[in-house]
Amino acid sequence: MLEKPLGMLDFVEIFQDVMGRLKAMEVPPMGGWSRMVLSQKVTHLAFHRPHSASLAVERRHLLLEYAAPTLFGLLSVDQVLFLLGCLCCERKVLVVSDHVNIVSSCVLALITLLHPLQWAGPVITVLPPRLDELLEAPVPLIAGRVSINSASIKNFSTLERPMRDVIEMNMDQHALHMHDEDLVTYHELKLPECDELVHELEPFSAQLFGKHRDPDFPTVKQDEACKIMCARIHRHIESICLLAMAEKECGMVSGDASPRKRSDRAESETSSCSSSSRSSIAHFGRRSCPMIVEYILRFQETQMFSMFALQAQDAQNERDELDAEHDDSYSEYGEHEDEDNSDDVDEEAYGVDACRNFKSGNFKGRSAEPEAIGVNGVTY
Repeated sequence: MLEKPLGMLDFVEIFQDVMGRLKAMEVPPMGGWSRMVLSQKVTHLAFHRPHSASLAVERRHLLLEYAAPTLFGLLSVDQVLFLLGCLCCERKVLVVSDHVNIVSSCVLALITLLHPLQWAGPVITVLPPRLDELLEAPVPLIAGRVSINSASIKNFSTLERPMRDVIEMNMDQHALHMHDEDLVTYHELKLPECDELVHELEPFSAQLFGKHRDPDFPTVKQDEACKIMCARIHRHIESICLLAMAEKECGMVSGDASPRKRSDRAESETSSCSSSSRSSIAHFGRRSCPMIVEYILRFQETQMFSMFALQAQDAQNERDELDAEHDDSYSEYGEHEDEDNSDDVDEEAYGVDACRNFKSGNFKGRSAEPEAIGVNGVTY
């Protein structure tokens, strides 16, 4: 503790010194610690960097740790999953709030929850009103917008008129605004097996939804619930990606067939799929449902799925190359081992000296028949 209050100039000088030392500190390695001594009378500052599998995993975890509690505190889990379903279909999503920190946090949380997919369109954390024409561009995007009226005016929308393929979410009123034609396809935009996932995550969502104004939000328990929901959503989207890959590889979804025929073909050709494909398809019990088939068809046409499939193919090629190198090295090792074993047998049969002569080329081997010694020592 300080013995007397600091003057403003002294405080600014000490503050700048501390910030400069923090800036000069090296980032500890994964799983490591860093400590900073402010004063001998003050407890040392300790910084711990958790261990992660890679830098990408670390960035994703840190981003969700910062942004996901705000998202789940303002929206229910079914609203979050609906927005993710729209993003997987590469629709335009506009996030609106009175507060810029809410807008930016929710935008970043939504695109991070798409893992293992990577958002292929523009990401605009704060979209100025003068750039509304970007919403009319024929590309998918996710953007945030700050408006002082989003919480006070009922059914408020920042758009002068509803726009086709633009889903606007008012975070302050928990309200969804869509074009009339998009409302007709509301259920088609939902993720496959979304209702079951909502039921599974509802107990965890209840710990965060509507509690974002609490002074201690998020608590340790709420943070753990948020991590569980994020991990479960990641696994669900990964299952959708694997299902789309299995459908593509097995030819179960055909663009020139009706949904009913595609469903029948899916049932008839399931036996020809690989075990990994069957396990991914089995995750969705009603894989022959026409609505799921249509969603997978739309998902396969997105740029995100194309990027995912390309990365999966590259990873498979790398694994095949490593397996081929391993097989070659194993074959060479087996040949050398066979040679060594044959040499050992020769040493046992002929003796060490004979084998050395054999290896040097001086040993011609033994005759199959015994030598006949004749008169006067003549050999026949």
